[in-house]
Amino acid sequence: MPIPPLPSPATIGFLHTSPLHPATFDGLLAALTPSVHTVHVIDESLLAEARHAGITPALEARVIKALQDLARQKPSLIVCTCSTIGPVAEAASAQLSCSVIRVDRPMAEAAIRMTRQAAGPVVVAAALASTVEPTVALLESVARADGTPMPDIRLIPCFESWEAFERGNLASYGQEIAQAIEPAAAGASAIVLAQASMMAALPFLRHLRAPILTSPAALVAALGDALPANPNG
Repeated sequence: MPIPPLPSPATIGFLHTSPLHPATFDGLLAALTPSVHTVHVIDESLLAEARHAGITPALEARVIKALQDLARQKPSLIVCTCSTIGPVAEAASAQLSCSVIRVDRPMAEAAIRMTRQAAGPVVVAAALASTVEPTVALLESVARADGTPMPDIRLIPCFESWEAFERGNLASYGQEIAQAIEPAAAGASAIVLAQASMMAALPFLRHLRAPILTSPAALVAALGDALPANPNG
């Protein structure tokens, strides 16, 4: 499911469940192009409710309402940066005036492409239990749609690291994730950091041979592909 072609300039609407995410995406997009503007909506309670009660009809209605409110600002595309509620957000596209993409879809597509180029499992690290099922389901769905043999997925739970993220200690958060991943990294075709926040682990994993995929970087690269070519570039 490639991102549809975007106008230039484009406005990207983001639905976040952490106040730390807007700066990450604004920084990546600013480094990519000056022709993308952003609108950010943050609702931490959506993830909190999903973790407490799962994906319920009431939560689905709340996610749709948040997306509808964001769509009224007329973005070219909406991105849901929470992997837990991402499937609900994408499913709501039909009810909105613009497309919605979950932040981890371009990363999953990249991971499946890599399984065609190198043998070995896809290592999936997750800092929240609520992220595991939607991430694995997305990888399997992308593989089926692509006609690629179902990958061997090696799950690495990093659940104890989440406390450091909630404290705002991103260095400790990243280090704890890296420590969990390193013993399982050998022979991997790709390492998937399942949540946008897990980009904090990247500085501690650069020495690994396997490619490391983060959803913010993969998403921004896909946005770049969807923008018109720069005639002066």
